[in-house]
Amino acid sequence: MTPSAKATRAAVKGHITRIVQAITGYESLTMSARISTILIEQEKRLKEKFDTYKSLSLKIQDDMGTLQATQQEYDTEYDTIYQTEEEVSAARVIQIQNIAAIQQLMATTPAQAAQSTRLPQRQIKPFKGDILEWTPFWESFNAAIHSSSLQAVQKFDYLKEYLKGEAYLFVENLELTDANYAIAIDELKKTYGQKDVLIDAHLNKSDTLQPVKDANDFAALKIFYLNVQSHINALETLGVARNTFGRLLGSRLIKLVPHKLQAKLAESSANVSTNIDGVIKFIREQVEAAERLNRLKPKYPTTPPPQRHVVPTPAIASQLAAGAKQHPAPNSKQYYQAKTSYPQSQGARSTTECNRPCIFCGEIHWASNCPKTLKERKNIIQTLKRCTNCFGDKHDVSSCTSTRNCNRCNARHHTALCDKREFRFSKEITSSPNHTVAGNSISATSACASTFGQLMLKTA
Repeated sequence: MTPSAKATRAAVKGHITRIVQAITGYESLTMSARISTILIEQEKRLKEKFDTYKSLSLKIQDDMGTLQATQQEYDTEYDTIYQTEEEVSAARVIQIQNIAAIQQLMATTPAQAAQSTRLPQRQIKPFKGDILEWTPFWESFNAAIHSSSLQAVQKFDYLKEYLKGEAYLFVENLELTDANYAIAIDELKKTYGQKDVLIDAHLNKSDTLQPVKDANDFAALKIFYLNVQSHINALETLGVARNTFGRLLGSRLIKLVPHKLQAKLAESSANVSTNIDGVIKFIREQVEAAERLNRLKPKYPTTPPPQRHVVPTPAIASQLAAGAKQHPAPNSKQYYQAKTSYPQSQGARSTTECNRPCIFCGEIHWASNCPKTLKERKNIIQTLKRCTNCFGDKHDVSSCTSTRNCNRCNARHHTALCDKREFRFSKEITSSPNHTVAGNSISATSACASTFGQLMLKTA
C-alpha cells in the first residue's frame, strides 16, 4: 500500500467530517441571509474535499491491485468509501433543505434579504502567534464568529481554520467538541490576551522602531509615524493613560528622527521632548507638508524628444583620397555625441527610455542624469547601505556579482558615483600632437586625420 496516500486521505476525511457536522448543526437554526452565505461556503468546501477524497481512493485502489491485496482488504476499503459517501450524501440532503428554507425566507422579506445579501463578506486575517496581532484578530473573530448564534462546535471549526503556525498547536490535537472550544479560547487568551503581556509587547516594539536617517525620505518618515501612532492607539485601547508612557516615549522618538528635523523641532512651538502629543503632531505636519509639496510638483512627460536627422558634411579632399567615410563636422553636436558614446555592452543608455524612479530623488530618469551633486549621491547610497556598483541592498561592492563597471573610467563603481569628467571634443583636439595646422604641410594633414580618427595616410 501507499502510506502517504492513506495518511493524506485520512486527513481529508477529518475535514469532511467537520464540514458535515457544521452543515448538520444549521438544521436546527433559524435561516437568514447571513447563514445562507455560510452554507454556500460550506457546500463549496465539502465538494472540494470530497473530490480530493475520491482521487486519493482511486490511487489507493490502484496500489492495492499492484500489491495483490486480499479480498478482505478490498472489502474494508469499499466499506470505508461507502461510509464516507453516505455521510456526504446525508449532508447534501440537509443542505438542500436549508437552502429551500432560505429561499422561502427571502421570498417573504425580499427587501430585508436584498439588503443583507449586499453586505460585504467579513474577512478575518489568520492568527499565526504574533502577540501584537492578537487583539485585532480576536476583535474580528469575536464579531463574526464567537458572538454569533452558531453552535460551539461550528465556532471551533472556524477557529481551527483561522489559526496558523504556533497558534495552531493549541488546537491541533483537540477533538471538535463544544467543551474543547471553550478550552481552546481560554488557552489562547491566557497566552496572547493578557493585558500586562500586551502592554509590554507594544512598549518593547516601540523601543525597536527603525530610525529615519534621511530627512528627505518622507516615505520612511510616514511609515515611522504610522507605526508609532498604531502602538499608541493599542496602548490606549488596553487602558494605559497617555501621560504614563508619554514622557518616556516622547524622548525616545526624538532620537529616531533625522538630525535636521530634530533641529527644526527644537525651534518650533512643540519643543518639549517629553510632550508626546507635540512630537507626534510635529512629525505628522512634516509628512503632510511633504505630501502637499509632492502633489504640487509638475508632472513632466517621460517621452524622449524626437531625434533630429543628422546631415553629414561633404568629405574633404584628403578624406576622399584615402577612401574615408563621411562624418559629422568636428564642431557639431552630433560629432561630440559620437565621440563620447560608449559601446552598448558597457551599458550605454543614450537611446533607452528610463521607466523607473531614480534612487537619489525618486524622479523618472537614469541615476547618472540626476541633478543631485556627487557628494549628495554618495551620502544617499551610504545612508541606504547600498552596493556602490549595482545599488543592490543585500551586499556590498566586494561581493557584488554584477559584471558591469563604470562607463567612464571602468572602475568598480556605478557611473552615477564617478568623479571623472566626461570626454569632450576640445580636450581631444588640444591633446593631439599635431594640432597646429599651417599651409598645406603634412602636419595639417595629420591633424585632420587625428580629428576624424578614421584616416590613415602614407608619408614619404
